[in-house]
Amino acid sequence: FIARGDERAPATVLDACPVSLGRLARTRQLLRVPFDDAVLYADEVDGPRAGHDLAKLTRAVAALTSVRGLAAIDSALAGFILGVVPAERVAFIDCDGGAVTARSGWSSAGNRPLEVDAGIVRQATERRTASIVEAGGRRVLAGPMIAFGRTTGAVWVEAAEGTTALDQGHLRLLLVMTALAAVAREE
Repeated sequence: FIARGDERAPATVLDACPVSLGRLARTRQLLRVPFDDAVLYADEVDGPRAGHDLAKLTRAVAALTSVRGLAAIDSALAGFILGVVPAERVAFIDCDGGAVTARSGWSSAGNRPLEVDAGIVRQATERRTASIVEAGGRRVLAGPMIAFGRTTGAVWVEAAEGTTALDQGHLRLLLVMTALAAVAREE
């Protein structure tokens, strides 16, 4: 991936990390955005930010269309997410009916286990919404992965400790990137 101007360069080295699903203490909803509103009806977007986000999405499409296999897609998407969102760890979760299972975890900050709140993930997939949540003292983006109108999984993006800069623009960008990845995984 190529970073231009004042953009952060994407994380180049990621460690695979174990993911555990459970219930985290002290969770608090900060913002929720429905998938359809974010992806289909996002008309009122800040002009300069929209241009930057479009450039990032263009690179995401190029990256996702150049890889084959689920592990390669997960790794490429995790690296891209960590390069455009102020975060350090990503988990991909599969959803089959009501069951949620951890598929893979990636980190730019070592391979310590990543704890994911299954209730928040389940809520994201059932309601088809992305959220910014405070969980265990960290800010998290959680959202569904939707392909061809159906929810295929979810993503959990954990910010570095002390990061408060996550916003609605990050949620929208994340939803579009994960929708592209979900379609690529289905092909």
